[in-house]
Amino acid sequence: MIIQNMEVTGIREIEERLGALKNRTPLVVSRAIRRAAMAAKAGMAEETKKRYTIKSKDVKKAVFIKIASSGRKPKAAVFSKGEVLGLEEYYKLSKGKNLKAAVEKGGMKPIGRDPKAFMATMTGPYGGKHTAPFRRRSLDSGKAKIRRTREPGRNGGLTKHNVTIHEIFGPAIPSIIKNEETMQAVQARACETLEKRINAEIANILRKGE
Repeated sequence: MIIQNMEVTGIREIEERLGALKNRTPLVVSRAIRRAAMAAKAGMAEETKKRYTIKSKDVKKAVFIKIASSGRKPKAAVFSKGEVLGLEEYYKLSKGKNLKAAVEKGGMKPIGRDPKAFMATMTGPYGGKHTAPFRRRSLDSGKAKIRRTREPGRNGGLTKHNVTIHEIFGPAIPSIIKNEETMQAVQARACETLEKRINAEIANILRKGE
């Protein structure tokens, strides 16, 4: 999911400021847009952490930068990818009698009451143990059926019930990054960085004269 596209306008103005060194324009733009993309990535992590209980480092791991530096007008794209996340690993979770979680900052909230959520340790499809919050979910039909579930210790995962067990997840990082307030702050930070870096790169080239 592309979160932010970046492209520099006013190429002619940059060329005019560089004068005889206008052939260095692509270098100025490429360096500036790279720094702006890095600022956007850092901003996404910081702003998301302000509003959600997820750690900044986990957001950064899910955000990537792609630079298209060829041609007269280099471009950059900041994008994010990732699946839904386990509440117990990435967000705030209380493991008392009544499970509560906080995805957004502002206090813990109960994780469903009907049916009630519970902590359990399951065996994953590739082996290994996994402890997380789960919830039972009724099948469409009222008749008991044999369904493969993640519930341990019952005929190798095969149980005869009219319910299945599902893990409760928190939202994926791409979906929380796109918070409107977050994106406004990130865009402002990226634009400010881009302008500053263009000015700095132009000044650097003119000072060196090459």
